[in-house]
Amino acid sequence: MSGRGLGGWTLMGIPCQTIKAVQERSGGVCELCHSRPATQVHHAKTKGMGGSTRVYTAEMLEDLCLKCHAAGHGYTVLLENDY
Repeated sequence: MSGRGLGGWTLMGIPCQTIKAVQERSGGVCELCHSRPATQVHHAKTKGMGGSTRVYTAEMLEDLCLKCHAAGHGYTVLLENDY
């Protein structure tokens, strides 16, 4: 964790209680593919879609697996079980 904001500890600027809410909502499963463990929190609603780069809410974030998170940024990740 890094920094300390008005809402408590933050991780990459996102309050930890917000990250926890996103993780509880997903139940630890990727919110996109619903088949792999969610390991990364991603901005589902970008600034261009009406979101903010300074204020984070659970509704603006999604809990994703590595593969889906990479795809959201235009990258392809091959996982061991993809072969």
